[in-house]
Amino acid sequence: MTEINLSFPNIDSRLFLEDLTIISMEILGNICVEKLILSKGDINIINTINAVVHIKSGHLVFPCLQKCIKHLDVSHNRISGTFFKPELFLIAFMENLEFVDLSGQYLFQRRYDYSFSTAFSTYADTQPLPDIIFLMPKKLKHFNLGGGIYRIGQLLNITFENAHNLRYLNFSLNGLYGFNVTLKGLQNLKTLDLSGNDVSVIIETFFDTFPNVTHLRLADCFLDNDFILTHGRRLFQPLKKLEQLDLSRNNLIKLPKDIFKSLNQLKIINLAFNKLFSHPDYLNTPNLHILYLNFNNFISFSSQEIQMFNKLEQMRKDKGNLKLYIYGNSLACTCETYSFISWITFTTIELDRKNYTCIDQKGDLIFTADFKNLNYIQLCLSSVVLNISVFLAAAILVIMFTVFVVVKNKLAVKIFIQRLLGKFVYPKRRQDFKFDAYIIYPESLYQLVCFDMVENVEKQFALKFYIPHRDQLFGLCKEEDITESCKNSWKLVLILTQEFMDEPLAYFTLSSCLTSITLTTPNRLILIMDSKLNILPNIEFFLGSVSESNVLYTDLDQPLPHELWAILGENINRDDQN
Repeated sequence: MTEINLSFPNIDSRLFLEDLTIISMEILGNICVEKLILSKGDINIINTINAVVHIKSGHLVFPCLQKCIKHLDVSHNRISGTFFKPELFLIAFMENLEFVDLSGQYLFQRRYDYSFSTAFSTYADTQPLPDIIFLMPKKLKHFNLGGGIYRIGQLLNITFENAHNLRYLNFSLNGLYGFNVTLKGLQNLKTLDLSGNDVSVIIETFFDTFPNVTHLRLADCFLDNDFILTHGRRLFQPLKKLEQLDLSRNNLIKLPKDIFKSLNQLKIINLAFNKLFSHPDYLNTPNLHILYLNFNNFISFSSQEIQMFNKLEQMRKDKGNLKLYIYGNSLACTCETYSFISWITFTTIELDRKNYTCIDQKGDLIFTADFKNLNYIQLCLSSVVLNISVFLAAAILVIMFTVFVVVKNKLAVKIFIQRLLGKFVYPKRRQDFKFDAYIIYPESLYQLVCFDMVENVEKQFALKFYIPHRDQLFGLCKEEDITESCKNSWKLVLILTQEFMDEPLAYFTLSSCLTSITLTTPNRLILIMDSKLNILPNIEFFLGSVSESNVLYTDLDQPLPHELWAILGENINRDDQN
């Protein structure tokens, strides 16, 4: 007999047994069965001791079952009791065993908990836990213990003996924790499944002893995101032959950009059900065929990320289209993500669907296909035009304001620029000059200057004026007097009338006043202008060089008001050279 199949969903157990919760395999001990299937039942205890080993005259006797069996499947029961004690390790003596499936027992309640840490608890009270050797059948290729042992507990340093033919190992959902250990003897393993265990504590060299693994499943393993960010590349670096990697359901927020740099054989990456919002560099995986990004925190892909996927698709031109799964993300349909939404529509990458739900700028739930209609395009274009218009208007206002400030404060701006260039130009002070003000006036206003101005300004404000009719040295020519007076005076007060403009030396005087306005003596000129004066075009440039606060308008045919004398005195006294 080569096969016994008691897979209970396929038969009606009531036909031959009323209660199959306890099965004794002693009856099979002398039957050469190659394939034994006892899956999907309600089995609680399997007594294997007499089916595998007889004790006769003090010697171990190995029955036929032990020598013949190649395929053992007792998955999806609720086995507990003595099976997970010494009897589990008797599998090592089944010399032709190639396939073992003990998975699925976690679906039911246990009579008690059994774990490595419990087994060695007494030993651990006095000294560190020992390394253990797990003896395997020499021909074993497939070993599935996924959910088979309830809460194994702390993982130990394990050496798997005779495991050189083992290709598939499933330790998922066994309550393992503490992966800061080393597992040896699994150098030829192809598939490793640690899903559903607590891998929050793991050393970066853990996978160094698995050089030939092609399929690695680490789903729902409580991976530490900080550890992955810091050591992720080193952790997976030894897995040069890895083709499929499952990191789903780990609440990962961000992956290091170079995490897949050494994994150029990767074909399938599962990052679904995390909290990712950005991408690592997938260009290091030119063989990538399927990428699962379902149910993460992506709202869109940046232009750089879109370019990365386009390049990856081009790299796969002769290998078939890249398949990308992005359903379940809270995509945004806004003007900022318009290029991403367009990419979804026109990309040659094979997406899990062509139309996704997304949230628009108003917070409404729509579909990406709707976002491509004319109304949304107009909305985005109008928004762009508005932003450009506002920017240009603001730029024009700033330029106009800057020009206004520069024009009104040309000398101050020049000083500022000179200081920026390291040329420190300091304005002169009142004490650097002999006179407070040089009064320039036409002959007809001699009385106004020598009497009214002297009384109301010079004496009232304790100033020292240079008045040509009063202070000019005898024998000094008028041109020289004008030049020296401008040079020796703190301020220049020019009474500008039509009579003055008609004098022969009027333009010489104006030129001398302009020449006196320098970087060290800005805001030096004060004008008292006759309100009846017609400003000629040829003196507009002159007026533009005078600060507006230093221009006083009055009717010189009338007595000057007291307020004008007060303003004039304040302007002469004011130290506004900066």
